[in-house]
Amino acid sequence: MNTTKPKLKHFIATHTFNSDKAKKEYMKFIKHRKSNKDWFENVPKRDNAKLYQLFLGKGDFFFCHW
Repeated sequence: MNTTKPKLKHFIATHTFNSDKAKKEYMKFIKHRKSNKDWFENVPKRDNAKLYQLFLGKGDFFFCHW
């Protein structure tokens, strides 16, 4: 029986805020997150997907590295 896990592929997802209100609500939701532990501790763990990085700037969009 083969017990090795398949190698995961890497993807970059681009997210765009639909409005200034949506962006403000998201920023309010994440403002307490200061360290990597705060960001990635509560991300659902799956065998077929893993969030590696999140790039969030001052623009109307952000990126996720899966």
